[in-house]
Amino acid sequence: MNARRTAVSVLALSPLLAVPAVAQTPAATPRIQTDLDCYADVGGDDRRPVILSGNQFQPNADYQINLDGQPLPGGTGRTDALGAIGPGEVRTPSLASLGERQRRWTLRVDSGAQSATTSFFTSDVFAGFSPSRGRPSTLKVRFTATGFNLEQRAKAPSVYLHYVRPNGRRKATVRLGTATGACGNLARTKLRRLFPFEAEKGLWRLQFDTSPTYRKGTSKTTFTYYTVGVRIRTVTG
Repeated sequence: MNARRTAVSVLALSPLLAVPAVAQTPAATPRIQTDLDCYADVGGDDRRPVILSGNQFQPNADYQINLDGQPLPGGTGRTDALGAIGPGEVRTPSLASLGERQRRWTLRVDSGAQSATTSFFTSDVFAGFSPSRGRPSTLKVRFTATGFNLEQRAKAPSVYLHYVRPNGRRKATVRLGTATGACGNLARTKLRRLFPFEAEKGLWRLQFDTSPTYRKGTSKTTFTYYTVGVRIRTVTG
């Protein structure tokens, strides 16, 4: 993929809170960290900012923050008297603007001869299956899911698929697997039938979420979900 320079913003990177630090010694190794391993980026401009902090740098020294090897505009400052920076907010480009659903970012702070590096992810929520066309009565697919454990709300949650009939009533629920990794991803499952039952004609709603009990996902719900519509034009079987 071709490298891309993208404008980003950095806010409030002057110290906001006291950061634990140790007495500086010549052998001290600087370190930086983010408050989460994976951040939600589900569209819009209200995505969660990345909180960056660091310590064990030289006291009262200038520093520069770099994102994926590029200096961040406004990403400069001075360490405090204990050699700490932040905590402060770092905002990444939206995934939508990059045409991506999930991305791993590398942050590096340079201060004189010292530097420290860390990484984190931003992720949208997405689920689906492939292939997407075929005879409903025989079609076998592999399911995938991305971003089903954003901000580490749970430990390796299960991903469920709820089949909702054209009349709005749940028909069945199946467990697809375990969401793993920093953002909660479900890798491609083994081949399985898209509809493990006889499906009536009409528009079915396939809701992916992390609850074994079905509740319809809406803009006001707090749990993570993703819905796919599948229209059955002929009766299976």
